[in-house]
Amino acid sequence: MLWKLLLLLTLVPIAELYLLLKLTDWTDIKVTLLVILGTGVMGAILARAEGLRVVRKMQRQVAGGEIPANSLLDGVLILVAGALLLTPGILTDAAGFVLLLPPSRALIRNAIKRWFKRKVERGQVTVFRRMGFGSIREKPPPGAPPTEDDEDDDMTQ
Repeated sequence: MLWKLLLLLTLVPIAELYLLLKLTDWTDIKVTLLVILGTGVMGAILARAEGLRVVRKMQRQVAGGEIPANSLLDGVLILVAGALLLTPGILTDAAGFVLLLPPSRALIRNAIKRWFKRKVERGQVTVFRRMGFGSIREKPPPGAPPTEDDEDDDMTQ
């Protein structure tokens, strides 16, 4: 995994630099700078608008008693899209715009969910227990304070 990350962090900037230099050769340095600045500004505006749209959707879902799982994942993907769009480059801008478009974002979100589900089914996902939190039990452990249900039972007797 570390080698894949190192390869990604090495090859992507090299490819970005190559494409920016080619764009400068084909056009002009001013055009290249306008493309970099324009996609950054436009990407920030679009990421903000999409982010606000997803936040409003989450609020409606929570108010309706739903769990906003897809919307939360959309929010993470929009955050990643914003970071990619603020990074100078052509490949990162393309990836960022793809993540901002709701149809392509839905495809990516579903692919991530399938990937995570496979990891869970194979037992490759580990949840660490910290600060005394553990699995949910049918009954509280011995010595635990009474729950609301226990207090209601005491009142009826």
